[in-house]
Amino acid sequence: MDSLSEEEQLDNDVTSLISERIEKISPNRKIFIISNENQSFAQGDFISLLIKHKLVSRALVAKTTDSIAGIKILKIYNLSLWKKIQSGREVQILRGDDSYYQKRERRKKQGLLGVEEPEEDLFDKTIISEDLLEDDNNEGIFDTNHMLSLSIGWFEGLNSGAQAEKYSQLSIQYQYQAWKNLFVGIDFGSNVIKDFPSGGLDTRYFNITPKVKYTFEVFWGLILQPYVGWQILMADSPGAGEDDEETNQDQLQYEVDLVNKSEKSTIAVGITVIQPIVPGWNLKADLGMDILSIGVGLEI
Repeated sequence: MDSLSEEEQLDNDVTSLISERIEKISPNRKIFIISNENQSFAQGDFISLLIKHKLVSRALVAKTTDSIAGIKILKIYNLSLWKKIQSGREVQILRGDDSYYQKRERRKKQGLLGVEEPEEDLFDKTIISEDLLEDDNNEGIFDTNHMLSLSIGWFEGLNSGAQAEKYSQLSIQYQYQAWKNLFVGIDFGSNVIKDFPSGGLDTRYFNITPKVKYTFEVFWGLILQPYVGWQILMADSPGAGEDDEETNQDQLQYEVDLVNKSEKSTIAVGITVIQPIVPGWNLKADLGMDILSIGVGLEI
């Protein structure tokens, strides 16, 4: 009778599964925003996530608002299925004790794999403080402390007529997370402008900008980094101002003055927009006084 009752309980658990949708996943995959359209769980409930009736992970409901909920991942039961979870995916939810379900899966594998153990336990304890739930273990938005990016951008310089003009530039950026969500870094770019400061002369620019950035996550994984820095634009034009038989002294002096005038040392204020695409890689754009650029970034 006890065995029959237990089997009935197992079957009831299967039929009581509900489907919800993963709305958003934090970069470190410890906090999920999921739908709660069925209003089947509340703050403080323990729930299990399943895919095709297979246990994937264990979680604690941290917050519920209207038809969505924020959950904290406690355990991962199946690492291969865990890797398939992404924003927009439908999952099954089991509220409360999932030990019956674990027994059911073990029985299916009896004689083959024995007792199944969780593949990864993110936390040693299932009791979590409110501060931990709110602050996500005091970790920043990015797990890594180092980021490297390559971008193509446009900065403002002068043309041979001393008028403002946009020039393209290839640049590399490095930033280090010195404190939670606070990054310090440096941008370095270089390019060659032809026929500047006058026809037949070339000028190479070096664009160096140290920056301090603070990181915010807004919606759907989009990340913003307002920044302040100092732009140093240096020019190297070996032929400017050099004597030749065809150029008068006024023109030679004009070339030197124009090159010097095109250099900068000024404050740089702007914002970096980051959109993660796959783990460790992201698309980025810089919108600032110093440069407008688009590129790709790597978390290292």
